[in-house]
Amino acid sequence: MFCHSYQDVVEGEDNVLERAASNLCITPAIDATYLFSLFAGDTEAPILNVVNEEPYVGTTVYLRGGMNGWGTDNPFTYDGGRIYTVATDITAGSYEFKIASEDWSTVDFGAKSAEEAAVS
Repeated sequence: MFCHSYQDVVEGEDNVLERAASNLCITPAIDATYLFSLFAGDTEAPILNVVNEEPYVGTTVYLRGGMNGWGTDNPFTYDGGRIYTVATDITAGSYEFKIASEDWSTVDFGAKSAEEAAVS
């Protein structure tokens, strides 16, 4: 498909719209579900943002911690709606863990530090 008389909408960027303007055009890089969010705080110049609905598209996210040797035995399943889930059996006790990708760099989430938590 080709866009005529258009304004490019860049995925993940805020796009300020104007009344009765030209058509918009988006060219997604992959087949996926996209979220179109319109912030109309200024009703004469609303802001459109378009993002892939799956936050970590193409990356498997794992529960990694003491309960599984920090390995990749417990992948999350993407359920849609920006929700990931994993079910796993854990023996009673205390375990450190993180949510991370296999490479530990694409996705790597853990607890906020005490200083950061106090600011939030």
